[in-house]
Amino acid sequence: MIMFFADVHLGHRLYHTLTDDNITTSEQDTRNALDVLYDRMCKPDIEFIICGGDFFNAARPSTESIRWAITWFKKVDAIGKPFYIIPGNHDISAHSNSLVFLKSLKTQNIFLLDKSISKISWNNWNIYFVPFLSPESSKNKYKTTLEAMSVTMHSLNPNENNIVITHIQESEAKLGAERMLLTQSGDIMDLNFPVAHKNTLILTGHMHMPQAYQKENGIRVIYPGSTCFMEYPDCGQKKGFITLDEQGTIDFEPIPGIRIFKKYTLPVGKDPQEFFSSIRMSPNEVVFLELQDDTIADESSIREYLKTRNCFLAKILSKVEETAAVTVDTTSKHPILILQDYLANKFSVENPDFDWKNTILPLGKEILANETELSGD
Repeated sequence: MIMFFADVHLGHRLYHTLTDDNITTSEQDTRNALDVLYDRMCKPDIEFIICGGDFFNAARPSTESIRWAITWFKKVDAIGKPFYIIPGNHDISAHSNSLVFLKSLKTQNIFLLDKSISKISWNNWNIYFVPFLSPESSKNKYKTTLEAMSVTMHSLNPNENNIVITHIQESEAKLGAERMLLTQSGDIMDLNFPVAHKNTLILTGHMHMPQAYQKENGIRVIYPGSTCFMEYPDCGQKKGFITLDEQGTIDFEPIPGIRIFKKYTLPVGKDPQEFFSSIRMSPNEVVFLELQDDTIADESSIREYLKTRNCFLAKILSKVEETAAVTVDTTSKHPILILQDYLANKFSVENPDFDWKNTILPLGKEILANETELSGD
């Protein structure tokens, strides 16, 4: 059985306090998740392990994150099972690779696949690895990886059992917390080609919401989602990893021991402390409080009260903010898809012969990328 996970984002820091070891609670979440993954790897039913990218939150992680990761990778290597890892868009940039230290660890069972397309065989499956490749420039970060995916997909025998491991968004994927991140401006892969596939699976990272769907041509796309909660749209989700058996059956397994992001709606006219004192809460909840009217809530007093419940106030959401978040959340298309649809509809009527795909669309993509860079990663 294969174990597949992605989007750990080790070193992620948001909505946190400091632990007794001077580590942020968000960083501790990622470490706790990796410890759970390690325990699962040790079980006899797991034959080998795959990480689908974004192990780190940045292409240049802190020395403390690298120190902890080295210890973890050495433990994993000692299990004696093959571990394949590809970089994601957060792991790599034009000049940095957060995982490059793995090449100096002299591990026996850990394989960093970061330079090109790789292929292995497992039972009756062909497994292809398409890492997030070093970009040509920051303005065209996804081009090399998309080209590698195109080459891989067109090389597959659609009548065989194929698994493609990568780290990029497919055209029908739903957005989650990554809409808050730089990744929202990235290009996407479109698997809507006419060739029918008997049994092809795409196991990919990049989208933080766990999801699985089947294309009309038979290709199945599976995202395990991130291993920890990261932003408001993660509220209500499960975080975990997937296992895959030799028949192609996918199971999702949740990760315990991490803080859970949860949204509460404050009833109109209700005092926040009175409201929270009347409900049951789990320890270590990260709380997003939605206001339904123009009430001005005392954030500091709410935060202090929630501390007594061993919980943490992340953010107070106004009704306007909440509406906007839900609108953009899981049902909306990727911004580039929206742009493509708009241009296709506009010029099919006004000027059918105009080559908008090679003129206006690239400019629009660049503007989206630049706007997101300005807002921060």
